[in-house]
Amino acid sequence: MTILSPSAARAQTPPSAEAYYAAAVRNMQHLRQPANATYKATVDTKGSDFILVRSPDGRASAGFVIGMKGAKPHDSFPVMLRGADQASALRTDDGEIAVTHASLFNATWAGVYNWMHYGLDGPPPEAAAKATPAPSQSSSPEPPVIAVVSSMGVAYYDVVDRGAGTCENGDPGHMVHLIAHEDATNHPLTDATINVTTQTLCMVRFGYKSNPILGINLSVELHFGQQGGYDVVRDGSFDMTIRTMGIAVKRISGTVAYSDFAYPATLDPSLFTTPAASPRPAASSAPYGR
Repeated sequence: MTILSPSAARAQTPPSAEAYYAAAVRNMQHLRQPANATYKATVDTKGSDFILVRSPDGRASAGFVIGMKGAKPHDSFPVMLRGADQASALRTDDGEIAVTHASLFNATWAGVYNWMHYGLDGPPPEAAAKATPAPSQSSSPEPPVIAVVSSMGVAYYDVVDRGAGTCENGDPGHMVHLIAHEDATNHPLTDATINVTTQTLCMVRFGYKSNPILGINLSVELHFGQQGGYDVVRDGSFDMTIRTMGIAVKRISGTVAYSDFAYPATLDPSLFTTPAASPRPAASSAPYGR
């Protein structure tokens, strides 16, 4: 019989779910961030059509609609992402350029962070540069100075072990379930899968619930993968139920995929030029729109 010393026994004890998840978040903070990125976003929907248009103020307006001219269940959009402020310039079907900070179109770790911290619309333009990880081209960057703990850290969640899982690329994973201590609207992370090999996040899932009498229940799942030396969001899925008086009356689901990644050193500044910003409108029924 082998008797382990107390220190050796502790060394063989696996980390808690909280420690395992916290380490993965710290490792994500160390990821290289592209100075800029270009890629294609492809949206497929069931139960509605999807539309992306340029608003009069030059900003992108997107959402789920039924029976609107120009909307369709499948569409692709070229995206040009400027890392300095996480603004995305999108080319619409009409050939126009529209600008947005919406998290849906930002396929980087900074975009996921903004999704967590500001919701689906992303940060307002004036806060974008301060709220996201600073781009880094080095292979061993210093940790980006961002308040990840405020949106993803264990201080705001109970973390429950969910056992073994699998990352989308087939790598072994370990799953955790997260329960916000309070204010689940601003801390909507519900589940994550940690890549056992790299000790980084390979999947995150968000959940949003509005008023149970009249509102929307939305679940969004995103998958990370390597593209050109950067960990980016490769694809995701969403499922939304619209309720009236607590009864589900409409379900919309679908997928979003990102492809054709490139990382240019610079982007034409004119792509991001918009008229003077108008006051941010009140939230609408469309889950994506800015």
